[in-house]
Amino acid sequence: QQPMLLLGPFYVFLKALSCIRAARDMSRISGRDVRPLFWVASEDHDILEVNRVRIGGRTLVCPYHGSLRRGEVPPVSCISLREHREEILGFLREALPETEFKPWLLDAVESSSFSDCGRFFVELLTKFLGKTGLETVEPHMLRERAAPVLARLVRRWPESVRAFREGTERLKAVGFEPPLRSLTFFEFAEGKRKPVEVSEEGVRLRDGTFSFPQAADKILREPERFSPGAALRPVVQDGVLPVLCTVAGPTEILYLWQIRELYRVAEVEPSYLLPRVSATFIERKVEKKLRRLEIAPERVFSIPELLSELEKETGPAPAAEEVAARGRDFLAALEKVKRPGNEKWIERAERTFGNLLEKTVRRIREEEAGEIGRRKQTLRSIMDAVLPGGKPQERVVSVFDFLCRYGPEWTEAALEDLDPWAPVHQIAVFSGGEEC
Repeated sequence: QQPMLLLGPFYVFLKALSCIRAARDMSRISGRDVRPLFWVASEDHDILEVNRVRIGGRTLVCPYHGSLRRGEVPPVSCISLREHREEILGFLREALPETEFKPWLLDAVESSSFSDCGRFFVELLTKFLGKTGLETVEPHMLRERAAPVLARLVRRWPESVRAFREGTERLKAVGFEPPLRSLTFFEFAEGKRKPVEVSEEGVRLRDGTFSFPQAADKILREPERFSPGAALRPVVQDGVLPVLCTVAGPTEILYLWQIRELYRVAEVEPSYLLPRVSATFIERKVEKKLRRLEIAPERVFSIPELLSELEKETGPAPAAEEVAARGRDFLAALEKVKRPGNEKWIERAERTFGNLLEKTVRRIREEEAGEIGRRKQTLRSIMDAVLPGGKPQERVVSVFDFLCRYGPEWTEAALEDLDPWAPVHQIAVFSGGEEC
């Protein structure tokens, strides 16, 4: 995962929780030492993806003023956050609610180095998840070990390209849009990570054009100079680390299927794939609102439809109409018993009852309209919590939103509550350190 600002949207943290919980389960079942490892993709260039975060309903963007042209954007690990330190801390002071855990969170951020996007991300991840056993690794730590795998893929580049195309066509054949467009690797030059130009003639590097075997030899001799692209990185990961299982999001699962044939070219055994947990967290107060409306937590995503139906409610109030209809029946019955000699008191009764009926029906309509309004308001508040802005909670809110309300114990409670093996979207109801 790219090193997102302040750990980014909640799904980033869910990846880590999925990895930790899966490793614990596999250790217990197998009796082997299975450890959770978070690959921090700090060599990526997606600065416009990692320089923003939403916390407490507010958005922070740390501007990037450099060139955005391909090959000119430095890796995010080379982009310092020191000049944004006070801006980030000021944002957190305003965005986070006043709770007993706010000082702890602010101290965790303030005591970080802000040296670069990658290091800042790793430090926060370690502070919040270090006690769970989670470890981190960055690409620069493994370049020497990665060089033989990358060199093998480059030496067999035409075969690598064919394998990539096969995977791309296979995805298209079953109706998926392939997420990866090309096969590439990078060369570090002048502080930039530039894509290497590859053609049928060979590989063009900063010091000349070389055949595929020659380029592969250069990778072996100068491993610090080269880096795999998105399509090659998972193959390299599985080639240099004893990876049992890779935790991945929906798009990553697709591109891991797309590059499956590249493993054969690299002579690397692919790891098993485990989709990360997808989940929505519901505060106890929201769960109480659901119960009051007789909506089970697992039906929470039907709320937009319920609200839409309620918004269409423009007809007469049913209870008021029933009372009005019965009142009209009573007036009709009075009219039938009207005789010479009782007309006056019957008519007086009709007027008295008619006035009372009109007032009663009006009050009932007002009460029913108020109840509909209150129901709408409650549904909207629930929807704001579980589908903020109409989007999945895990893609909008931040882990800071939860940590500020529930504190450090929340992490362990979430690990216990979430099931990394369940192929469904999960709902967790939380109140403090308690979950259900």
